[in-house]
Amino acid sequence: MTTVTSSSYTSIEDSVVLAFESLSLGVTPYWSNNNGVEPQTTYCELTVLSDDAISSPTESLWVNATTRVQTLSIPYQTMIRFAFIGKNKQSGGSNTNAPNIAKTFEGLMRFANTRLKFADNGLSVIKIGKLVQVPMMRDNNIFSITGIDITFGYSHTITMVDNTIDETNIEGTLTEANTTSGEIVIDVAIP
Repeated sequence: MTTVTSSSYTSIEDSVVLAFESLSLGVTPYWSNNNGVEPQTTYCELTVLSDDAISSPTESLWVNATTRVQTLSIPYQTMIRFAFIGKNKQSGGSNTNAPNIAKTFEGLMRFANTRLKFADNGLSVIKIGKLVQVPMMRDNNIFSITGIDITFGYSHTITMVDNTIDETNIEGTLTEANTTSGEIVIDVAIP
């Protein structure tokens, strides 16, 4: 598995969009549940279906002269739904409709070069699901929603920095010395 360099959840979304846009499918990706007007042209709606830690984290500690850097690395897998939405124009030989773009995307995901584009963005392709098509009537046109679920693996890294105490000054006064027993009592006042 590869490592996502930022520990924020947004970095997963950024990684998916950057890799998706590098495929040059001619459709714009949008994250689901966002406000705004629905695009009039075919687009891809992205939805995070799950984001689960899949094993125990590994922890490391590095100490330098001033800090203790603790790093926790957690393997995750996330399932993303890619839903291609648009008018279903089958007449006239057009292949720029949502189902055909979805089929092209599904085929591209099976190439090693495409999986490397996702790996370059910190995501390992674990599983490619099947295409599911849901045609629906809308505004006197047939729209199509063709979706495919893809599972990615990544490593979520959390870093915490603690300051170390390298030296301290203790000031005190000797209040009593018992020379017969060899015992020394020191009264220390720490500011």
